[in-house]
Amino acid sequence: MNFLNSYQRARLLLLTGSVLSFVAFWFSASIFHIPTYPGYQSAVLLHPPYVLPFLIIAVVIAISVAIGTVIAGMVRFNAGLLTASLGLAALSFRGGEPRHSLLWALSVLGPGQIFPRFFLELLILSIFLGIAWYILRNLYTAGKLRDRETPLMGEGDPGHISAEFSSIAVQSMLTALLIMLIAQTEAKQQVMAAIFIGSWGASAISHTSTPTGPRSWYWLPPLIVGLFAYLLAWAFPPTGLFTADFRGSFAGLYRAMPLDYASMGPAGAIIGHWMSRRWQRERTAAQQPVAA
Repeated sequence: MNFLNSYQRARLLLLTGSVLSFVAFWFSASIFHIPTYPGYQSAVLLHPPYVLPFLIIAVVIAISVAIGTVIAGMVRFNAGLLTASLGLAALSFRGGEPRHSLLWALSVLGPGQIFPRFFLELLILSIFLGIAWYILRNLYTAGKLRDRETPLMGEGDPGHISAEFSSIAVQSMLTALLIMLIAQTEAKQQVMAAIFIGSWGASAISHTSTPTGPRSWYWLPPLIVGLFAYLLAWAFPPTGLFTADFRGSFAGLYRAMPLDYASMGPAGAIIGHWMSRRWQRERTAAQQPVAA
């Protein structure tokens, strides 16, 4: 790959790791029938078996993180979390349109059980991703994972925990706002694009205004938004629930399935954070006086 510059090589490695992770999720889902009814079931907890799919997902997340770390870990130490998140999107694509899942769940489970199950599913997926991030973060802190770009990005403001919470709060609010603006229909492509673009934009904006280091929890806000949305929908059922045609201010948040939030959310947030750190480095370099 000598004909590629360092930027192009890095993106090619990240793309390769993501494609391999997507394939790993797709074929494992085909073998173990996740979801049970492809094309009509976008959520894991809507139909039994309930335990086996999560065991398979946990194993494949671990494999995907390892794949991303081996292939693209030299670019960023947390590349494995990005590849695992993007790979997880395979399960969402196999599930099909959110409308089908909601209508089926309404007829079988009733409206009172749908959003609590969505909340629990997203919470479990968030824990899986959090464990992966915790391991990568500790390996990086211990000096066992090293890359060529993270040290150049700086550590943000590690001495002020308030900056971390402030950035996460701003990122969460921006993520929710952007998703509501973009997700105007129940179309699968639009919903997943809304999650990704909203998470990416919110991460890039918030961490540019309040810089945080590479070990911060910048991947978490999209998951927080999803969990809050499901709790809100459970407490105050949205208009149009029985037709899966949501209306109202928060409708865009309800149209996304847990797998949408767990895959496109962290992926967009990670890329947005990477970009914000690069912009910060470029601004810092531009402000430094040129030696005579």
